[in-house]
Amino acid sequence: MREKIIVADTSILICFAAAKKLSLLKKLAGKLIIPQAVYEEIAVKGKPGEYEVMASDWIEVKAIKGIEEMQKLPQHLGRGEKEAIALAGEIDGFLLIDDPSGRREAERQGIEFVGTLGILQEAQAKRVIYKIKPILDELITSGLRIHPKLYKEFLEKIGE
Repeated sequence: MREKIIVADTSILICFAAAKKLSLLKKLAGKLIIPQAVYEEIAVKGKPGEYEVMASDWIEVKAIKGIEEMQKLPQHLGRGEKEAIALAGEIDGFLLIDDPSGRREAERQGIEFVGTLGILQEAQAKRVIYKIKPILDELITSGLRIHPKLYKEFLEKIGE
């Protein structure tokens, strides 16, 4: 994940913050870039991760330059997703995003991305964590939505 600048969408940050696992993202990414809309969705609205985003020296807020490009993104995407996708495209960044519509749009634009499950696999591969299931369960308890079938298939695939 460190080869490129990492851009994060709101839901990933909120989920990891609610489960008290933002340090895992810091260990993997070193530094995160978030667009203004993601900052506002977390810090201004008082979501989990508010303090970490406001006080962190490893999370940087960056304005997008291509407002016109962002406005061309599908209307059903939220502002945070649109800005995260646009910013990742502008800086050739690697996007952290769980939203299926946002992931489809990132793929359509040729932006590399990964979601929560991919982050956990990377953390295990880099020996930041040893077991995925306990952390995944904490994330689910803290609000991560994952279809039971995907949960089961994922754990079978990784042998947990």
